[in-house]
Amino acid sequence: MRLALGVRAWVGAVVAGASLAVSCAGVSSAAEPVDGGGRQPPQWHGCAGGDRFKGLECATLKVPLDYAKPGGRKIDLEISRVKAADPAERRGILLINPGGPGGHNDIHQPYYFAHGRPEVGLKPVSKAVLDRYDLIGFDPRFSGQSTPITCGLPDDGLGVPSGKGFEADVARSRTVAESCGKEAGWALPYISTRNNARDMDSIRQALGADKISYAGKSYGSYLGMVYADMFPEHTDRFELDAVMDPSTVWYEGMLAKGPTGELKLDRFSAWAAPRNEELHLGDTPATVRKTVLDLITRLDEEPADGGTVNGDVIREVVQAFDNDAIAREIQRWSSPQPPQPAPTAAPDEPAADAPAGEHPDNYLAVKLGTMCGDAQWPRDPAVYKKNLEEYAKKYPIAGAMVANILPCAFWPSQPSEEPVLDPSHAPGPMLLSSGLYDFATPFAGAERAQELLPAGTRMIKIDTVAHVNYRTGNPCVDDPANTFLATGKLPGKDLTCPATASGG
Repeated sequence: MRLALGVRAWVGAVVAGASLAVSCAGVSSAAEPVDGGGRQPPQWHGCAGGDRFKGLECATLKVPLDYAKPGGRKIDLEISRVKAADPAERRGILLINPGGPGGHNDIHQPYYFAHGRPEVGLKPVSKAVLDRYDLIGFDPRFSGQSTPITCGLPDDGLGVPSGKGFEADVARSRTVAESCGKEAGWALPYISTRNNARDMDSIRQALGADKISYAGKSYGSYLGMVYADMFPEHTDRFELDAVMDPSTVWYEGMLAKGPTGELKLDRFSAWAAPRNEELHLGDTPATVRKTVLDLITRLDEEPADGGTVNGDVIREVVQAFDNDAIAREIQRWSSPQPPQPAPTAAPDEPAADAPAGEHPDNYLAVKLGTMCGDAQWPRDPAVYKKNLEEYAKKYPIAGAMVANILPCAFWPSQPSEEPVLDPSHAPGPMLLSSGLYDFATPFAGAERAQELLPAGTRMIKIDTVAHVNYRTGNPCVDDPANTFLATGKLPGKDLTCPATASGG
């Protein structure tokens, strides 16, 4: 296995060019009106994939490129639907966003919510939810089938860190930013979470709904908070999983992942020490920790498997995998024996196969466009170099990765609006669920989100490393989430749940 830190993997884990004119000034206050070009009754048809997605309908809406100029250029927004199973019980629409930003084929999510996705351990929502909602998916602007863009880059292979030092990482980040500006400069000023929220409201208008309910994971949790803040009068029941901290998007949020890597290592060390007779990694948490860090140092100095496995591979294993898988990998690369098959990470929801003709870097282009377009990033490489030196020492598992320079330092367009950092205009309590040891969305950020959201918002905290919790078959999470979406009833208090067997 080679856990390469290519552009997609690197930006997903952590996530001074030419100037471009930015005209999307927009409106930053709550209760923002959106002119999506008027009511557009969707022309529903079968989705690509045929019988594989039986019962899933698709349609294309036209939405403004620039919502400040609703009569100007339009772009395509691909949406999908699974109709409510019981028309007599139908209460509205449930929009779904599985994260990203930049994931393609989000239009398949209604099908997965209705039927599950057994190959990655995901269950369908409850019958009560299926009876009450039309399930609505959408490819966010410029991703998938919604006017997709490209940065003219390979999907992988231009990763940062490069392994060649900070100056090489600076050059690589600059190259990515300049290429994105050259290939997609017309679109970059209009990629933002605020515009994604406006697109969601255009979907609501097109479907003739007064309000939307919503299920969002990871980045989708932030998108849900932004929508609720901008459109409180159209916000109904929101269930947010793997919750982001809205107050730290995006630069500070990257740095916040550093301590989580250490929490993951401490958790593993405490688990492994009592199993020393079996694992032979150390009989105290301190000795287990030293075993892991010594292996990382050795692989940094002398990469294994033909030079493809360095210390970053072990760092990523600690960040992403459950305890059993971490132990297997530590044993595997501590031994001179030939490598064995790689483990499977804690369950997540990978994108479906890309449609024919999709740009191979579309995910990267939209992810960077959103991260760099939502909020300001430091423009001086010296800031990142200082952070890198400090974080690499303080947080040896993830510090160097989360503190390193990103193409946002050289992004050719600048944010035209302030990001939503305090979703205090949301109209009512939500239901949140997050893993205590989720690296991608640290639990401290989920707690901060709960503080900022309306009183009565409930948290389900799960003793897991997994980055997806709802619909994993864990009744401690699934039952209250399904109940809330179906009936509006929240738990009477915050809940603490064990992990599923696969999410340890």
